Amino acid sequence: MMKSMKELFLKGDDRKIPTLYWDMVFAESTRPILFTCRDNKENRYICSCHCADGEKCEWIVAPTTCERLIDLLSDRITIRQVFDECEKPAFLVTRYADREIPEVRTVAVKKLSPTILPTAGYYMEAEEGEFDEEIAALREASKTVMLTDTEQYTFFSYRINDFWIPFPHMKSKDEEYQMTRPVRRKIAVGA
Repeated sequence: MMKSMKELFLKGDDRKIPTLYWDMVFAESTRPILFTCRDNKENRYICSCHCADGEKCEWIVAPTTCERLIDLLSDRITIRQVFDECEKPAFLVTRYADREIPEVRTVAVKKLSPTILPTAGYYMEAEEGEFDEEIAALREASKTVMLTDTEQYTFFSYRINDFWIPFPHMKSKDEEYQMTRPVRRKIAVGA
């Protein structure tokens, strides 16, 4: 389920702690358990609630990419792997019932107790088509292309006497490729 980008999840200081807005909810009970957020620069974060009781609610919030989220929703990686493979600092966000402002700590995911992280070995195990809308939105956001037939894309070209000569490369079917900007480079031709 996708939430409105305008709903605030966490008000940050915009220096070390970003302001985060709700994005996609993958699992929920009385409250979202596994979901994503985006910051003002459209960076994505995966969030997992590991503690929710009358005293507090606590989440681990880790930076991620659209590609990693697509892998998660497609059962190519486990829920835990999204967190374990995070190299950037994450945040431990704690909202206490008796406080207005949450407590936010910057943490290294590798140093967290395994009890805080999602249990290792579990996939999303989604039903057919359950996350199609989310995957489509993530592909659009990352400009990832899925080739369904053998297609040609031009990745580079040479300029010789003011003529551009493209060199197409073949990509294989059913693979994902990240689209990037074309790069023009001058090369020496002849001796």
